[in-house]
This record gives sequence, structure tokens and C-alpha cells, in this order.
Amino acid sequence: FEVLCGVPSLRLFGLEFLGFSGARTYCLPTILDEAGYQTVLTFPHGPLFFNTRRAYPGLGFEQVIYADRYSSPGAPSIALGDQDYLEDGDLFPQNLRQVQALLKSGRPFLNYVMTMYGHWPFDIDTRRHPLEISVTPAHDDLRKIANQMLLRTRALRAHLRALIAADPGGIIILVGDHLPPLPGGKEDYLRLGYGEREGLTKLPSDLV
Repeated sequence: FEVLCGVPSLRLFGLEFLGFSGARTYCLPTILDEAGYQTVLTFPHGPLFFNTRRAYPGLGFEQVIYADRYSSPGAPSIALGDQDYLEDGDLFPQNLRQVQALLKSGRPFLNYVMTMYGHWPFDIDTRRHPLEISVTPAHDDLRKIANQMLLRTRALRAHLRALIAADPGGIIILVGDHLPPLPGGKEDYLRLGYGEREGLTKLPSDLV
């Protein structure tokens, strides 16, 4: 919300997206749309997640591409396969094909991609991605998170290189959301040595 609308979140509804009615707002996608841009959002999940059915059109996106199991037959979609939260390494190549099609259209565009991989229970298909990182002290979820971050970093690096090759003049902005929530919440991170117990109101900025 803050990135797309340029104003701080007041958390009046817990999350601003939950308060959207679908009415158009003067946020970045709307501004770009009025300037002649194509505004496309790729969201590899369903339209009921965080009120996206109303929030994303309200933000001004001309097209929202959901996962195939939540899309109408024949509509542009992202193939989930058997995953609930699509791995970035499977999402980004699909998005690259969308970018290549947008480039061929000749119109400037906003390609906004929301990645969802990394949610609890931090599943990793170890047949495809054997775990490469171990952690001390032993913590199963933390080990999965560390290995997921390795996979995500590799996928992101490959995608950035592909985007730059496809559109050398494009502007790329990366935004992180939050740390993966361990079962014990903040206390798990404190116990593992991330941050000080006294006076800690949020995790250190280099972990966010």
C-alpha cells in the first residue's frame, strides 16, 4: 500500500487493502494508466487474499493475473502446479514471458509482481532442492527459511538478469515485506540471538 500509494499506512483497518471498495484511487497504477501505461499485476494466488478482488482494481491496475486454479478458463494466469505458494523460481520465468509480450506491444508498462513463496510451513521440495544450509542451534523452521532464502536469492538474481537483457532501459524496484513468522513469533528470533530482549520494539532493520 505504501509503495503503490505513496502515503504511510495508518492501519485503520488492520491493513489498508481490507478497506478498499473497488473505487478507483489516485495511486501509482492509476497515475501511470492515465499517462498511457499498461498496468499489470501478477499475483500467484487467489482474488480473496487480502481483499485483492477490490483492492487491486481500486489501485488502478488495468489487468490482474491470478493463479490458474483461481482464474476463468482461457484468462491469462500463472500455473501453480501442485504448489500452494509458488516457488519464485517457477513464478519468475512465467512473468518474464509476460514482460516480453508487453515489450512487443510498444506501450510503456508497469509490471508489478507479488511473490508469495516463503509462508509457513516453509515447504521445500527437497527432491528438486536438497537442503544446502544447516543452522546452529538446530531449528527445523529456521533451517527451512535459510534454504528458502537461498533459493529465492538465486531465482531473483536470474530474473533480474533476464529482465535487464529483455529491457535494458527498464526501471526495476525491489521491495521486501517482513521476516518469515516463526511459530514462537518475536520470541523465537530473540531466543536465536536476533535483537536484544530489553527495549526491543521491532527486529533490527538489517533483518527486515
